Amino acid sequence: RIVVLPVETTVPMPGQPDPAPRPDAPGGRDLTLEELYTRMAKEGNLDRNFVMLIFLSTIAATIGLAEDNTAVVIGSMVIAPLLGPVITFAFGVSMGARALAMRALFTAFVGLGLAVLLSLVIGFLWPVSVSNAEVLARTEVNVAHVVLALTAGAAGVLALTSGITTRLVGVMVAVALLPPAAVFGMLLGKGEFEPAMGAALLLGVNVICVIIAAQFVFLFQGVKPRRWVRVGQVERFTPKDWFIWLLIGTLLLVGLVVLILVRGGF
Repeated sequence: RIVVLPVETTVPMPGQPDPAPRPDAPGGRDLTLEELYTRMAKEGNLDRNFVMLIFLSTIAATIGLAEDNTAVVIGSMVIAPLLGPVITFAFGVSMGARALAMRALFTAFVGLGLAVLLSLVIGFLWPVSVSNAEVLARTEVNVAHVVLALTAGAAGVLALTSGITTRLVGVMVAVALLPPAAVFGMLLGKGEFEPAMGAALLLGVNVICVIIAAQFVFLFQGVKPRRWVRVGQVERFTPKDWFIWLLIGTLLLVGLVVLILVRGGF
């Protein structure tokens, strides 16, 4: 009899040839670094399943938005795989894993690009009313959305590192990336550029806030490499890279907040 069991993780992690003892999980983490790395690596992959989920969730979201159907929109938020690559990028930066972070960033850009492009085509062909409540809700953005995205992003990372992924469903709804991306594409397809700008701002705020919140939560929970490699080894990030990425994200967020205030008449 042959018993086939799934491999949950490997120790040491890929890219770390030196054997290391199994670590404790500091900072309230219930998962080891190896388990987190394995889980995050799956979230950052660009494969056929990811593309198919983007395709299906975008169609569901655009139809729900066009028909002003809240239940369908919420369903599309849950099945959309966009939050995973964004959190994986922050994890890769925190772990100093350049390849993982860049792969996750590319996956996130491809996913968002496909969602916007597909919704743009549907918006061009489908009769969409800009006055729909679901559409208008994604074109209005204020400072409260920034606070919501930061708190929801932090809660998502805490749920992920605690091993209780069922809590991520609420985070997906609270800081959904697909609906504003779909509204942005749909309004571009209808030639409604002014409200489309509001949806783009909301999308940018959600993405950047999730990354910033995730970086801080990972730092608080002790998610970092066993040891930082020399700066000359370009295949991995260094603590300086972590700070640079955080600074870039903070500056982008400040710029978006300024645009929100200017757009709101302040």
